[in-house]
Amino acid sequence: YEPRHPFLRHVDILTWPSSYTFYERFRADAVSFFSREGREVPYAEFVSYVPQYSMMTGAQLSYYFYWRSCMRAGRLIKASRSYVLLFIYEVINMPDLIAPTDGVRQLCRVITGYAETVIGVRNSVIPWLRDYCLIHGVSLPEEYMRDIAAIAGRYAGSDSGGDGCYGNRDDNRRHPAALYRRVVQRSRLLLGGEMPLAYRLYPRV
Repeated sequence: YEPRHPFLRHVDILTWPSSYTFYERFRADAVSFFSREGREVPYAEFVSYVPQYSMMTGAQLSYYFYWRSCMRAGRLIKASRSYVLLFIYEVINMPDLIAPTDGVRQLCRVITGYAETVIGVRNSVIPWLRDYCLIHGVSLPEEYMRDIAAIAGRYAGSDSGGDGCYGNRDDNRRHPAALYRRVVQRSRLLLGGEMPLAYRLYPRV
């Protein structure tokens, strides 16, 4: 078509030359690799902003499976941000294989274990964990509430000039810390008893 624009005289719209199966490919690979157990191998650096199995070398895959086996067993070892993100993608995208009650615990383990050592994970995973809880109707495990609340507070402050608030009242209601309070309140209703100390660690918004 010919837009009414002084610099654009003609525009052609073309269909994508092949089907786009980014998610479908990841999902299929994740399912096929789900039961793969790893053995101890040397560390292999892996860097990708959107990690996929198909991007990895044999050495990187071997280390990922070894690291994942350790993660599932509750043992934290060296991992790049990309390994951590790939693991998180598995948890989020396979609720049929990883029950949400277990998945939320794995996400909490990643946040508390790697928030300070892996750049970017805290700022990415905190909102994902919030949404995961709300979508699947699960609560934060009680033993992680204090640490998650403290990390969420630091995440909130880092994005808002240090005061834990956005610029207006409507934005404050959508702030990660404010939304997390609702998740913790839900946990209180399900767990019963007094509001855990984690609730009081959030910045005021």
